[in-house]
Amino acid sequence: TVMIVSDIVRAVAIGAIGALGAFGVLRLWHVVTLGAVFGFANGFFNPAARSLVPDLLPDEDLPRGNALLSSARPLLLWIVGPLCAGAIVALAGPATALLIDAVSFVGSALLLTRLVRRGAAAERSRRPLQDLRDGVRFVRDNRWATVWLATVAFSTLAFHGPFDVLIPTMLKVDLGLSEARAGWWIASIFAGGGVAALLVSVAVGQRDLPRRFMTVLYCAEALTLIG
Repeated sequence: TVMIVSDIVRAVAIGAIGALGAFGVLRLWHVVTLGAVFGFANGFFNPAARSLVPDLLPDEDLPRGNALLSSARPLLLWIVGPLCAGAIVALAGPATALLIDAVSFVGSALLLTRLVRRGAAAERSRRPLQDLRDGVRFVRDNRWATVWLATVAFSTLAFHGPFDVLIPTMLKVDLGLSEARAGWWIASIFAGGGVAALLVSVAVGQRDLPRRFMTVLYCAEALTLIG
């Protein structure tokens, strides 16, 4: 239910930006306000999506399910999605791309209504406050989890914001590319990162976790920030 409502909210927010852009009345405050609504819904959807897999699959199928998702997520998020978006922006403009994006969230919500959770998972979902307390207790009792959360929060702030804003600016302002060409190049940049992420996911999936896996994780985060 949380994921379905989040999808509907995101569809409305993105659809409103696209519609305002299509009619030529889009203003900066529209983007800021509706972007905040979209981000708020994202904050509910993403944790629910990541924790849903054990509620759908029996324990013996979890490794295969997680392996599939580890390949499918970078493939769709970083390769297929950006390339499709770049093509739509180049051919029909950003407003059309946003409207199509809004429709995709409606499709996601419809697919989610078809999911059937296992009996034990449905029973667990009735005690969300207890689950929240258990999660906070786990983070508090495990120092590596606390450090990891702080590191991810900092890296997200330091990397994704500047990257998502500055790359389009550099393409359009510094390199003087047209809107269509800038869209293609942004899509190519994300797709290149997606190919690399997919290859690494496949390679890691063929091996056991490193003995000091948190050290490897921190080093990977550091390399991301340096890059």
